[in-house]
Amino acid sequence: MNKLTGRTGANLARKLMAEQPAIGGYLLGVDNDIFNEDERSQLFHLGMVIWQAMKEAGPLPEVDFETLRTAEAANVAMMEGAAESPDADERDVAADMLLNYPQPELLGAVVMAMAQPRQRGADEWAVREEAMGVMLIDLK
Repeated sequence: MNKLTGRTGANLARKLMAEQPAIGGYLLGVDNDIFNEDERSQLFHLGMVIWQAMKEAGPLPEVDFETLRTAEAANVAMMEGAAESPDADERDVAADMLLNYPQPELLGAVVMAMAQPRQRGADEWAVREEAMGVMLIDLK
């Protein structure tokens, strides 16, 4: 996925939008007030990576907007509940999520991708720390 050319990447994005229009629309429109342009691009790219990985496991049913809203509400409630715990620590919440997620390797790869520098040797991260939690919920 990281080696896609502009044309190949655009074709793959069109394929995502055709096969999963609700997911594509969600990735393009969610949390516009939080993400900057680079983060929005990273969100869509990681969404395509997840979509491709899930497709490798077999055919995917088309996801509708109601299913996305239900999943988002459950994810937000989970994070809010964890944050209200007196012993809550973001790292503990993330570790617990990774351990209990049905696809921990996929979620772990997404977390690692979000924590990579924008360019090799750069001090600036592709996703700002304050946007990481929101992006993880959006991708989850």
